[in-house]
Amino acid sequence: MTTLYIRLFSRAAAEQAEPWSTASCAYAVAEDAGGGRLRVAREGQTQLVDLIDVMARARQVVLLLAPSDVTLLQIKVPPMSAARLKVALPNLVEEHLMGAVDECVIVAGAPTAGTRTVAVVQQDWLEKLRALFDNLGARQLQALPSQLCLPWEAGTVSAALMEEGSAIELTLRLGEQAGMGLAIEPASSAEAPAEVLATLDALVPEQAIVLYVRPEQAELYQSAAQAAGWATERLSVQPDDWSRWLVAASQTRLDLMPGLAPSGSTQFNWRPWRWPLVLGGLLVATNVAALNIEWLRLKGEADDLRASLTQIYRTAYPRDTVVVDPVAQMRQKIVAAKGGGQGGPNGFSALTAGFAQAWQQAVPQGQDQAIAALEYREGSLLVRLKPDAPDQAEAVQAALLSQQLALEVTPAEDGSIVWTIRSSL
Repeated sequence: MTTLYIRLFSRAAAEQAEPWSTASCAYAVAEDAGGGRLRVAREGQTQLVDLIDVMARARQVVLLLAPSDVTLLQIKVPPMSAARLKVALPNLVEEHLMGAVDECVIVAGAPTAGTRTVAVVQQDWLEKLRALFDNLGARQLQALPSQLCLPWEAGTVSAALMEEGSAIELTLRLGEQAGMGLAIEPASSAEAPAEVLATLDALVPEQAIVLYVRPEQAELYQSAAQAAGWATERLSVQPDDWSRWLVAASQTRLDLMPGLAPSGSTQFNWRPWRWPLVLGGLLVATNVAALNIEWLRLKGEADDLRASLTQIYRTAYPRDTVVVDPVAQMRQKIVAAKGGGQGGPNGFSALTAGFAQAWQQAVPQGQDQAIAALEYREGSLLVRLKPDAPDQAEAVQAALLSQQLALEVTPAEDGSIVWTIRSSL
């Protein structure tokens, strides 16, 4: 699989081209040469629409953003986690930017001696580039600052030219993690070399410069440098070579694409809503506090009422040591008193007396041994007869009716007969 590298035009040049996909740019197709090295398989300069087939076959597309569109800053950053750094970056770079920080994509590089290289690019421009290359069929997409992909050696300043129409994009790499760029509008193509050299002299007045130009322009810029009195040790003009860019680009880890929201979603600007959200949060907190205070007050009243009810129950029933629910336990005591001790129609005494009287009336003497057991349960008297007892149910039932009692016959599992006697009122 191959990797497609594209040196992009600046945003200013793109806005003059309609549509952007027709703008011209330099590109190179790189193949793996083994040992972590890349080999240039194809290079040239063409419109983006002509690279659709190449993008479809490429494993990855690497965009080298124009230096005039990316600002590089050296920021002192205290040690912190990646999550905290992402939150703190906008505040750290805000004073170094002229525009609104919430309209930018900000990505920090690895720490070096207590400082980090921070790259800043306009968010809408990066989103437009991503949408454009997505439509062109690009797969994995990276966006690197081109000033950090320019070949560089310690003690020198590297410079490269990229022409777009009549404008010249000048890229400068001032150090390992420092670079810049600007656009030059020469009066004419013949005066372009002299204006480029004058700009370099103004920007880098003392250091040695290595200027990379297109191979066919190398002799032209060397002649212009000699005419302007540049010493050979001060300025070295060399043909631009994509193999050098690939080495520098493979060593650059400052990818700006991860700073964008995932494709298909947008980042909401929370900054204008900060104070409304703060006020809303305070209002919610106040209401929650008021609800908690009211709950505590009602809970105190409930605890006092429960303590009072418990005391009343203990006073009425001092022998009960365990009081779980005083109201429910009081009701049970009242029901038990009514059913067992106050002679109600469903009480044990009333039912037993009525049954005894009915038995004496309906059953002949000498058959008292027919009753096996008596049991009182839930307001009913259960009379269990022996299996060999004669059937006297109808006679007893007739005798019970005069006492307003009802009888229900139920056979038991052991073969005995059970009479259920209860009040018919």
